[in-house]
Amino acid sequence: MEQQTQQPIQEAIESKPPVETNTSTGFAKASARRAGSMRSWKYIAIIVVLGLVVGGGIWLQYEFKQQSFREPLSVVNEDQVCELDTDCVIVDTNCSSCECGVPVNKVHQQKYKSQYEILCKNYRGPIVECNFDCSTLFPRCINNRCALSAEKSKDDVSTWQT
Repeated sequence: MEQQTQQPIQEAIESKPPVETNTSTGFAKASARRAGSMRSWKYIAIIVVLGLVVGGGIWLQYEFKQQSFREPLSVVNEDQVCELDTDCVIVDTNCSSCECGVPVNKVHQQKYKSQYEILCKNYRGPIVECNFDCSTLFPRCINNRCALSAEKSKDDVSTWQT
């Protein structure tokens, strides 16, 4: 009897059309899709990182240029008008310090000093060593205009001999 019961079950199993279960091919396709998707994300991540590096480099270069190059202060001609040598003083106008300064009337000295401090506050550029000697130049009033001269002032009390 047991054999008779097994026979109809066996026949039922054999009579059903076989179900295609190709799990290895389905798994491979899913894995390939995931791998392709992962490769895409890797490429996107690489592009994003490269974009950040290049963009950051451009920004840093711009910032360095902004902090390293500064146009010297412009001195207004009217601020150099004088009557005596003692009216004239030298002010700094260039952050790189490669200059002997510019002579102005002492009445305007504080204005240029304040502008220079603002201009050069965050200066990160080179401090240039110049190959000229500024100690031999003096502020003088020549033809009612402050100028640099190699001659000391006749009005300068520090040059008087006693």
